[in-house]
Amino acid sequence: MTINGKSIRKTISTSWSSIIIMSFVVMTFLAPISAFGQLNLWDAAQGLPDLDNRAGQVTPTAQQMALVDSMGARAEWNQFGTVHTMLKYGGFLATGLSGDPVSAAREWIRANRVLFRLSDQSVTDLELVSDGTMPYNAAHAVLFRQRFGSLVPTQDGLINVAIVNGNVYHVWSSSAGDQAAPGAAVLTPLQGWLAAAASVNQVVPAANVLSANVDQNNNWTVLKVAGFPQDQQVRLTALPTPTNGVRAAYEANVVYVLGHISEAYTIFVDAQTGAILYRVNRVNWFAAVAPETSVFSGEYDPHVFPCATPPNNFTVADFD
Repeated sequence: MTINGKSIRKTISTSWSSIIIMSFVVMTFLAPISAFGQLNLWDAAQGLPDLDNRAGQVTPTAQQMALVDSMGARAEWNQFGTVHTMLKYGGFLATGLSGDPVSAAREWIRANRVLFRLSDQSVTDLELVSDGTMPYNAAHAVLFRQRFGSLVPTQDGLINVAIVNGNVYHVWSSSAGDQAAPGAAVLTPLQGWLAAAASVNQVVPAANVLSANVDQNNNWTVLKVAGFPQDQQVRLTALPTPTNGVRAAYEANVVYVLGHISEAYTIFVDAQTGAILYRVNRVNWFAAVAPETSVFSGEYDPHVFPCATPPNNFTVADFD
């Protein structure tokens, strides 16, 4: 390309390490612990938007940012004042770690626990959720979860370490830091689900709940509700907040799918006050979008496959 008399050639290359990083991001974080969804094709998006009523933001400390700088890394921070995502371009966050991937990942977290606002004991208490592996190589994605008293969070409180051959190359977390266990629930699971349903314009009388059975495998209370084609679900969890502690909260799935109607929400209801703390619209909408076009002037060789097309020079008018 010639701009103001200067020839510019742009070459795009992708390294093996960046391929692995992106692969793990896709593999690990598109499958949250409690995720489910409905799919509606060729329609316009509708329903209520996602909502997070947890107020406040914790600012990372100078010590945390200095630790990131000492690694030559780049980090983004979440609302809890802990690392959201961190990597080191062109290198590893740590090398030469010993032991199996799970042990090595835990010890890396321990050595850098200030990034996650965790005590040494809290690192020991992290619960292993999964040790995912990539096909055809030695890379692992090790996922840990915090526990608050007898309750585990199903939203936030996670730390994922991507590690290969004892080298850490990417970290992602929603660690809420050291926080006290939540108070006991006041509402029942049924009251929690009814509050969740009402918040998405499904006002249901308690008498319409025909049965409630506990699934011992994952602690869901499964409800059969008159007028709803699908079973409904609710369970007690811990929901961290940035500045209001960890709340006992009911995670409720409110689902109605029939004919052209597709509605599915996951809603977290404060188990003491009934307040709506968090909501996710679980319907995936795939709407047709008109193609975007732009005017091109210059020479192009259509006989070469685009991925292998060599750089071309184009002459364009000078910019003002």
